[in-house]
Amino acid sequence: GKSSLKMSQLAARNQVAAALASSLSLREVLDEVMRCAIAFTHSRASCIAFFDQTEGLFKEWVTQGLSGEFISRMEFRCGGLADEAFTSGDYVLSNDLPGTRHQLSQLAREEDIRSFVCLPLTFHDQPLGVLYVYRDDRDDFHPDEIELLTTFANLAAGAINNARLHARMTDLASMDGLTGLYNRRTFDERLTIEAVRCTRYQNRYSI
Repeated sequence: GKSSLKMSQLAARNQVAAALASSLSLREVLDEVMRCAIAFTHSRASCIAFFDQTEGLFKEWVTQGLSGEFISRMEFRCGGLADEAFTSGDYVLSNDLPGTRHQLSQLAREEDIRSFVCLPLTFHDQPLGVLYVYRDDRDDFHPDEIELLTTFANLAAGAINNARLHARMTDLASMDGLTGLYNRRTFDERLTIEAVRCTRYQNRYSI
């Protein structure tokens, strides 16, 4: 009912907030977002794909719960389902029910996927990419699940944006802005690590 949905939405908010507070590592935030999306809807798998604004296509993605074969054959073509969700700012559903505009691909059928939803990840009107949630137990997502995932995707986009910003700031702190080379501080840190490593394994090192 409505009250359980509200509780789920609150849980979603708390989960993302907790993921963000516990670590600003981008990979950990992405893993937590996918894990939560799967758990909230009792789904099988999830994927986050990032859109590269300069090249105008989806370039990087991470997954949970999908086979190696599926991952190796994944593609995000122009005008495709992810492109539609990303451009329209609304979720897109795929299944093999009559009248569904986006029928399942042969790849999805071979993976025993019966339906999936693709939602835009948008932070302050800035599109970052898309979130996929795949299920193998039924051909649809209930309206309250879609509502929950939409709320969740908005929260997730904020967490992902912050983590990416943090990663960029960390890079800037360790690099020379003009040349893109690592700076003296980073050199000293690496030198200390290598010196300790060589001492431990009784190796020599030179500079």
